[in-house]
Amino acid sequence: MEVVFYQIFIAATIVATNFFKREGLLLVCGFWSLFTLANLFFPPLIFVQLGVIWGTYFLLKNSDGKSRRITELEELTSALPEGVKAQVEIVSTDYKQLLSGVEHYSYLRSAIQSSTKSVTILSGWLSARVVDREFVKLLREKLEEGVYFRIGYGWQDSQGAHKAGNDLDKALNGLRKLANDFPNQLKVAEYATHEKMLVIDGKTVVFGSANWLSNRQYKNSERSIVVIDVAIAESEEHRISELVQENRVI
Repeated sequence: MEVVFYQIFIAATIVATNFFKREGLLLVCGFWSLFTLANLFFPPLIFVQLGVIWGTYFLLKNSDGKSRRITELEELTSALPEGVKAQVEIVSTDYKQLLSGVEHYSYLRSAIQSSTKSVTILSGWLSARVVDREFVKLLREKLEEGVYFRIGYGWQDSQGAHKAGNDLDKALNGLRKLANDFPNQLKVAEYATHEKMLVIDGKTVVFGSANWLSNRQYKNSERSIVVIDVAIAESEEHRISELVQENRVI
């Protein structure tokens, strides 16, 4: 018990030094190391005590490093013009993975299959190349389970026109049939957007370059990042929900 008390006492003195006089942290750890080597003769206990000393030191240093980086970032942010500052947020995310090329389509289907509450999809274009019979069937299965879907599309050129061919009409026809059966669960909107985003169950967000609902061949290089962050996911879901409601076509 006495040994445990000494370890707690040593760690406490190191923490206190870091709090009151941070520049003396290394000196205190050096003192306790010399004290340990000079007064202890049982090797296992020496290793334990040195581990407590330097383990506490590195934990404090890492913590201080993170705090300094956050402070520096906040200072940089505060120096930005107000219009820019509003767009900058310091967020903590759980990065999960990167998607490339054809991985996007398989990820989309897998994400929809595993969803339990809601799926939000933004894509510059909508096409029957992706929204085909199999895709519509998958949506129907999830709608029957009670999952809500919001879909937005509508990239516009410099003249304010969304150029799309017969593929769009075919895709919309399939979605209209679903909406007739699930009018409150499926909402589709056309508005000026070039965003490519996927939000699953208010928890997972995928940002990137791939048009989720029109591209299936991926002749060009595409890249997206998967982020698990409830705050971001819920915020984006709410924002997109309002846009879809305002511009709903189905």
